[in-house]
Amino acid sequence: MTPYDARLSALHEKLLRKRQLCAERNELNAQLSQLQKTERLLRSIRTAEQEDVDKLQRVSLSSLFYSIVSQKEEKLAKEQAEAYAAAVKHDAAIQQCRTVEQRLLSVETELQTLSTTEREYEETLAQKAEALKTADPARGAALCRMEDRLSALAAQAKELTEAERAGQEVLQKLYAVSSTLDSAEGWGTWDLFGGGLITDLAKYSKLDEAQSRINELQSDLNRYRAELADVMLQADIQVDIGDFLRFADYFFDDVFSSWAVLDCIRNTAQQAASARQKVLQIQDRLSAARAQLEQETAALDQQHRTLVLEG
Repeated sequence: MTPYDARLSALHEKLLRKRQLCAERNELNAQLSQLQKTERLLRSIRTAEQEDVDKLQRVSLSSLFYSIVSQKEEKLAKEQAEAYAAAVKHDAAIQQCRTVEQRLLSVETELQTLSTTEREYEETLAQKAEALKTADPARGAALCRMEDRLSALAAQAKELTEAERAGQEVLQKLYAVSSTLDSAEGWGTWDLFGGGLITDLAKYSKLDEAQSRINELQSDLNRYRAELADVMLQADIQVDIGDFLRFADYFFDDVFSSWAVLDCIRNTAQQAASARQKVLQIQDRLSAARAQLEQETAALDQQHRTLVLEG
């Protein structure tokens, strides 16, 4: 047994303890949340029951009524019993909350003492690995090969994550473009039936907005292509707003030019939908590749740990 093994064993026990405490903390938080809801409900019931008692004890129409029918004392006794029962239940709920809160505080305090355990374990494991490379060349060579592969996998995982993030930004822009074009299409359809100047202004306001968003989208698409190139993927994704014939539509305002503009809107919307579908497919491929990479990394990391721990 090397000097590192005893420390690794002790740290492993701490890691197990930390895992247990984290699970207990989650359970305690769930319990506390439910108990606090119960306490609030019982508090409102307690308040309501006490108010019923107070009403009978002070001079009021209801108090006078029960006095006349000679049932005041009986009614008061009943309300006092209900108020007492509500108070007992509420006090019990308060005590339960305090008990859980105290245990939660104890767990949090102990977890604070274990906050650096993972780092200490990894550092000690790395120190033992370095020592093994000197003491056992064959094992050291195997460890080096694994570490090189793990470094390569980490770099690939980073590239995949960056590509996925860029893809998410592209998707957000594509959804925004589609939404704006749908609105423009609505105004364009109305324009076919003689919407007039206000309809034209609304329609072209949406087209200006779509153009602006597509310009932003193109920048995101360029970045996405660059990220995909890093992970050996290629994608031909284009969206172009085209020429919406505003001059002819505005000055001649005939049904043919209005139809032409509407066709352009619909064509661009179809491009956006097609691009969105392509990006979704690529994102699925990236996600699958990342999942496979994570599996390989986990397996290789476990092999590396086993080789170090058994050395």
